[in-house]
Amino acid sequence: MKMTEQTIAILDSRVRDFIKEKLVTISISKDKQVKVSPKSQEKFYRFCIQKRVNPYRGEVYAMPFWNNDTKNYDVMPVIDYKVYMKWANTSGKM
Repeated sequence: MKMTEQTIAILDSRVRDFIKEKLVTISISKDKQVKVSPKSQEKFYRFCIQKRVNPYRGEVYAMPFWNNDTKNYDVMPVIDYKVYMKWANTSGKM
């Protein structure tokens, strides 16, 4: 699936909005929120743009974890299974 530059620019702005609104602090339990490191936020942004997935559509999720090396909470992007199904169907190999 080819994306135009305009579509990529829209995705770029949506991912940046998502990071500002939802990824500066993230819930790790019902009553605890933690700050996510700026480096991890940038990695999440780059991942979303590279894979062309939109967190607002539920195509990718930010899973928090404690990083012992940096002593910070980081997030790991996890792609929704429906995206993998879409990619497989559009590849023409299924």
